[in-house]
Amino acid sequence: MENVRTLAAVTAHHGLRQGSRLHRQAGGTHPTGFAPLDRALDGGLPEAGLVEVVAPRGGLSSFMHRLAATRTRAGEDAAWLDPGCCLDIAGLEAAGTDLARLLWIPAGQVRALPALVDMLLGSSLVPLILLDLAHAPRNSDVPQGLPAWIRLARRAESHRVLLVAGTRQPMAGAAAHTSLLLDPPRPCWQGQGRTPRTLEGADLGMHVTRRRHGQAPGLPGHVHLDLDA
Repeated sequence: MENVRTLAAVTAHHGLRQGSRLHRQAGGTHPTGFAPLDRALDGGLPEAGLVEVVAPRGGLSSFMHRLAATRTRAGEDAAWLDPGCCLDIAGLEAAGTDLARLLWIPAGQVRALPALVDMLLGSSLVPLILLDLAHAPRNSDVPQGLPAWIRLARRAESHRVLLVAGTRQPMAGAAAHTSLLLDPPRPCWQGQGRTPRTLEGADLGMHVTRRRHGQAPGLPGHVHLDLDA
């Protein structure tokens, strides 16, 4: 008890404040390109840190294409780490991505993928790194275990980089600043009856399953993707 009084007296005398009593300063946010999701996230994804996007049955490419387009059209550079070497250039162009601002890294021949991610984070070369683990080969050396993800998350925060990891199943856990769950896109058809129908677009289901700060996770529901978006 005496130590507590002494600490209080010292902090008061020197004008210090205990870290536990400091208010967290909210960082800026960046829009994802999906208005309902941005509203659920109070503006968008964080400026830096780790975001995990889990897509068990598809939808990841649509999400990451829109995110890459939104950020590059805003004048920012981005990197796409592609262990599966399956980058859809046509899909990126259709989403409106400025390909001149996108660094594609086909990492299919790199076994030490975590080291490559770590090196790219440390270089501060780009403010956004898109890591597509959902399409990675089975023999890829992906980050394993919570400590590995915590280290990458801290590296991303310290270097002011946003690392977006797309996965088939949750991997980052509590290391992620924000976690999203995607439902597979559902086609939207125009026309009915005997009238020939045309594909108008798709609805992509999104759910916020984790947020480090702020209100409890929200459920944006389905957002529409136009074919010419």
